[in-house]
Amino acid sequence: GQEGQNGLFASAVYDKDTDAYIVKVANTSDKPQTVNIAFAGMKKNQALKSCRCIKLTSTDMDIENTLDNPDAIKPVESTIEVSGQALNVELEAKCFAVYIIQK
Repeated sequence: GQEGQNGLFASAVYDKDTDAYIVKVANTSDKPQTVNIAFAGMKKNQALKSCRCIKLTSTDMDIENTLDNPDAIKPVESTIEVSGQALNVELEAKCFAVYIIQK
């Protein structure tokens, strides 16, 4: 990655069919990191309603699912509280997360 990225990589899209933002963040570093996502383009009277998070994480970057161990890495889904027009989360080390945020 680029200097100053600290192992964080992200992309975002807006799905107009579901009226949701989909934000994908990867933390490839060995340390947890705080991620602050601001939705600055939203109208002032709009607010985020809910956030679903799907994470894949492992301390062993060489691990993979096999026929003998099909659940070595599996997605974990949770709900995250959102407030206003921002999402603030702590992302674990060596983690990939997908945030589906309803507005």
